Amino acid sequence: MEKIFSIYPKIRYNKIMKKKIDVKIIGYDDFGRGISKEEGLVCFVPKTKIGYQGSCEVVKEKKNFLEGRVDLEDAPLTDCPFFFFCGGCALRHLSRQEQLDFKVKKVENLLSKNAHIQLSSPLQITSVSSTYYRNKATFHIRSHQVGYYKESTHELLPIDHCLLILEKMNDALQNLWTFAKENDGEFEVMIRCFGEKIMGVIQSKNARKPDFSSLFSLDSLYYQDQKIKGDSYLEVSVLNVRFQVSYKSFFQVNLEGMTVLYQKVISYLKETKAENVLDLYCGVGSISLIISKVVQKVYGVEVIKEAVLNANKNKEINHINNVEFACGKVEDLFSQLPSGYDTVILDPPRRGLDSKTRSFLLKSSFKNIIYISCDPATLTRDISFLKEKYVLKKIELIDLFPNTYHVESICLFSEKEEFGES
Repeated sequence: MEKIFSIYPKIRYNKIMKKKIDVKIIGYDDFGRGISKEEGLVCFVPKTKIGYQGSCEVVKEKKNFLEGRVDLEDAPLTDCPFFFFCGGCALRHLSRQEQLDFKVKKVENLLSKNAHIQLSSPLQITSVSSTYYRNKATFHIRSHQVGYYKESTHELLPIDHCLLILEKMNDALQNLWTFAKENDGEFEVMIRCFGEKIMGVIQSKNARKPDFSSLFSLDSLYYQDQKIKGDSYLEVSVLNVRFQVSYKSFFQVNLEGMTVLYQKVISYLKETKAENVLDLYCGVGSISLIISKVVQKVYGVEVIKEAVLNANKNKEINHINNVEFACGKVEDLFSQLPSGYDTVILDPPRRGLDSKTRSFLLKSSFKNIIYISCDPATLTRDISFLKEKYVLKKIELIDLFPNTYHVESICLFSEKEEFGES
């Protein structure tokens, strides 16, 4: 790409003088913000490292804590000039090992705090490529400029290159700039890419239909949920299984990390000798179809209609006959779920399990539960409920989201002996 970071000089730091205090960073919170304890108050300071000492501008003052911001001149150097303003890469100023150590400690602390579990040995975390890994991103267009929102705001941060997203998506970002210059109004644009194929999905409150000519190089294009060009899905292959993914369907944003994660699912199933598996929150059937080769039967449940249509199509194109899919909310289908399943796989949204689902699991007779989570806070909350009936046998981490404070967890639970069959 010829013009990488060309718009950076146009970014200006808003230097409105506010109260300043001296800080010394002694640790990190769950969001990767530096922690300083000054004058009896905790101060959270993003974009700092343990050991930093200096002045900090107070941007929020509450009864029990402060939020601060270091001057741009004191911010740590990174390979991304947008880092100080953007909320996407909260940990980019840390080394890869520092990031991994932070995520391990974060999950261990949440396990202790929320689930009252002390591990006998440190958690294991698998690292994957840390740049150009995301296959999906959402951009905002306003005043003929394209970018992300600045951290914790709805203020646009113009950006013409991102180190998180696939290179082909950065090429599409250049087309978005042309689109932005040619069209008035505000737009939200989701870009998704698998292999050589790329899809754009545009949403807007504008009454006037925009000129799409600058985006016709995309393989698929949607506007206001209406197809403008191309197929209604993209195709991708994972562990020798082909998937069609529509624009509304969930799919992991990191294919390398996804492969590692699903290989661990397979190993857990083999270890527990699972035969019949319920796959709740199954999306386009990625887990269901990949594990179909190592178990006898799989039944997947997903709430998004388009995803279930994808799942059934994916089942067809892969010639898989031991998997069934149902459409609906997991918590609304308990009475309709088939019996005789020994294992349940959970991969819920970030909010984790609702109370109905937790109750269902505690009343059921599953021998094993495999729980995949992208939010350790809701995972450890759910563990605190599940441990009434299940023993946490394993928990491993995969750094699916390098340079961010997010981390993927996979847990294996087994039913306690007193609840099992005699």
